[in-house]
Amino acid sequence: MRVSTPGLFNSSVANIFQQQAAVAKAQADVSAGLKFTSAGQNPSGMSQVLALEQAQAEHTQLTSNVVTLRQRMGVEESALSSASDVLNRVRELAIQANTGTVSSENRKQISSELIQLKSQLVDIANTTDGIGHYIFGGTLDGSAPFAEGATTISYAGTQTVREIAVGEGRSIAEGDTGDATFLRVDNGRGGNTDLFARVQQVIDATLGDTSTPAARTANTVQFATAIGDLDTGLVHLSNVRTYVGARLATLDDVENRLQGQDVQLQTTLSEVRDLDYAESISRLQLHSLSLQAAQSAFAKVQGLSLFNYLR
Repeated sequence: MRVSTPGLFNSSVANIFQQQAAVAKAQADVSAGLKFTSAGQNPSGMSQVLALEQAQAEHTQLTSNVVTLRQRMGVEESALSSASDVLNRVRELAIQANTGTVSSENRKQISSELIQLKSQLVDIANTTDGIGHYIFGGTLDGSAPFAEGATTISYAGTQTVREIAVGEGRSIAEGDTGDATFLRVDNGRGGNTDLFARVQQVIDATLGDTSTPAARTANTVQFATAIGDLDTGLVHLSNVRTYVGARLATLDDVENRLQGQDVQLQTTLSEVRDLDYAESISRLQLHSLSLQAAQSAFAKVQGLSLFNYLR
């Protein structure tokens, strides 16, 4: 079969264009670091990539939730510790004020400190997480849940807390309500009492009448009841702290699981989408050599003519 010079020329040009396109694509692949960049290049692969990226986005949100929960629980744990310190000091002062040798002047000094401790306990109950959310406000955490009156403390929060997702079908309470933490404390007598009222009871007992034996007896009973309720309150706060600690331990497990899943997602995504650089560079070099060969062949075709053949 005869092959004309124009035919060889056209074939050589087409081969050069083909190799140039192959080199350009290989260079683009190496530059992008991806096997494909559109669904048209690999419909199935792109579908996998989108699904994996969606899973990564969901894991990023879950990880953010874990960070938020850990921060809030850390603040809560610190607040509960401070509240326990306040109640312990109130208890110490109650015992001191209940001694028979304490003077009325000393009782007044003790009552002044107790009043300050009560206000301090309110401040603790109104602790924020640093970004304007009140830890013990429940779902109404945009404003201070507790307000201090002359002798009583009012609560404007809710009795429920938000549940924050940390995994598929799994969530963790972001905190504890002020109602459950400071107001509904089982006093062991078939009812609930609040910690602020117990502090106020100590204040009232400290300023109480001790002028007669009967009054002193009643005053002693008042102190004993208050001290007993303070002990119950301290146990209650310790139980709440234990619950916070259990949730923090759960967060550790969740975080480890999320980290493992994130690594697996990234590995799978890399296998589907990321370029094998060694193989791609080898392919680029192969196409470059093919282009050089095509260009060399074209140069020879350009030199072909009937006169050159006859010569």
